[in-house]
Amino acid sequence: MRNRVRVALQAAVLVPLIIIGGAIALGIVVIIVVIVIAALAPNAAEEQGKAIGAAIARGGGDPICDDGDGGQGPDNTTPWYEAFHEFDGRAQALRVMKETAADAGFALEPRLDEDGNPSEEPDGGLVLTAESAGNRLEVIISETSMPGMWCASDSERERLPEPGHALTRFVLIYPDDAGAASARQD
Repeated sequence: MRNRVRVALQAAVLVPLIIIGGAIALGIVVIIVVIVIAALAPNAAEEQGKAIGAAIARGGGDPICDDGDGGQGPDNTTPWYEAFHEFDGRAQALRVMKETAADAGFALEPRLDEDGNPSEEPDGGLVLTAESAGNRLEVIISETSMPGMWCASDSERERLPEPGHALTRFVLIYPDDAGAASARQD
């Protein structure tokens, strides 16, 4: 009798533990699959972004690094691509960035603040923006610094341009995942 009671108690404890453990294991597997799928998902903005970056390099911009995200993860639903370049000066950087953007269908204009004045970065960098077919292009041109180059090595994340040179950052942002499919079909 005691053995039957003990077996019944063990079964009463073990069955729920097995069910709970199985559910936890299944949940972990699902999370891992979602992360892997997001990591392997194509970046809709990358192809156009790499073409813009190559055109900037042909125009005289020395490539520093690039980065992007396909926008398929649980923390980011916006496909984007960014690249950093160094130019011989601000005038060359401005000319090449505007020409390259125009060739890609973006008419860059200064970003305006609340008062309608051209907006600058805290370090005096010029900020330009444009939209085309639901996609947004943002450009920063700076002769003093370019913080936040996460694609660069640790020693270059706060890179300063050579004297007389200018650093640029462009980021191409596609609509979030919900609108990305319709934007790509246009």
